[in-house]
Amino acid sequence: MEPIFIAAGVLLLPLFLVLSAFLLLSVTALFRQRDFAWSGRKVSVVIPAYNEAEGIADCISSVLSSGYPRQLLEVIVVDDGSDDATAAIARKMGARVIMAKHAGKASALNKGITAAKHELILTLDADTVVGKRFIYRITAPFSDPNIDAVSGAAKVRNQTGVLGVFQGLEYMLNSFVIQGIASSAGKAMGFWGSIACYRASSLKKARGFRPTYAEDFDLAIRMQKLGMKTAIESRAVGYTRAPESVSSLVRQRSRWWHGIAQSTFGNREVFLARHGIALAAIFAVHAFWFAYSLLSLPLFAYMVAYWLGPNAASLADLAFYLFRWLSLAGPLYAIYMLPQWGINLTIFGILSGIISAITMALALAYFRELDAKKLLALVFYFPYTIIVNFGTMLGFIGFLFDRRGAFR
Repeated sequence: MEPIFIAAGVLLLPLFLVLSAFLLLSVTALFRQRDFAWSGRKVSVVIPAYNEAEGIADCISSVLSSGYPRQLLEVIVVDDGSDDATAAIARKMGARVIMAKHAGKASALNKGITAAKHELILTLDADTVVGKRFIYRITAPFSDPNIDAVSGAAKVRNQTGVLGVFQGLEYMLNSFVIQGIASSAGKAMGFWGSIACYRASSLKKARGFRPTYAEDFDLAIRMQKLGMKTAIESRAVGYTRAPESVSSLVRQRSRWWHGIAQSTFGNREVFLARHGIALAAIFAVHAFWFAYSLLSLPLFAYMVAYWLGPNAASLADLAFYLFRWLSLAGPLYAIYMLPQWGINLTIFGILSGIISAITMALALAYFRELDAKKLLALVFYFPYTIIVNFGTMLGFIGFLFDRRGAFR
């Protein structure tokens, strides 16, 4: 067997297994959703903000118009040393404003938590807006006294451009899969920190947020250390702004995955088998994803070059070859050609592409986002994953050379 097929198998077999597990867990979760009665609890909404004059009014307005009783709400904006009109706008909207020196998001969140008066604390990013009945839905699970934290599902607000549509599809996919993992594992490890709600007492016990590049994920893991129960309520939907250029997307993902690496390896004892097979599996998936981000790009580049010669006899042949690589047509064409080509280890890559497409289609159907733009993005999703994996790779490399490491 040629080395390229062995290398493909080593990388693509685990990918196939991971994506198959995601699909299975996501589908079975659809039959496990719990309905909770309204908890009727008072909620402190904490919004950390740094130079957010452009969006802070929309964020606060969405909270106040969400339908939750005003007498059960307090809105706290922590101005993290902004040099624009963020604080003035927040005050005009009726929020309680705390002024702070610029020290980062985690510090701002902790200041807001300390100042909060109510038993539930909802954290929102300043560029996020929430829909009607969002606060009802994200607080309802707290009627179960064992639940310590709940995260909702995130959608992309700015889907006007091509990149926004791809990110909108990705967010739906991630929310769908995160819900599936949480339902099966009985704990939510993937948290949308831009729309998360916590018991104040649980935050105090967990000692709040730490200054990482993924403070929400780090907190979710530390809550697992303490035996706390976390959950996903995918019917509580928030809308956040996504990067509008490829460079800003890469920087965002690099930052996210740097933080995820910090949190994963810095809390690695949580993922040992004695804490449960689910947590051990999540650690394994993250470790694989880091390896995949490092190895997939050179492998795919080599594979494209390897088969280029026989597929470049004419301009039309070359165009069709590249079209297959860049779209869902590739896996489907490979399945069609199996009788002629035979089966080798690259079959796992073919099946991974098809499984990923099925999972995305189910996610879009679940969140009622099936439209022509999203379906077209689904067909041409592979090139977008290359950009995201490049950001992931940079984040992991950044972590490896970060002197702070994993909180050692």
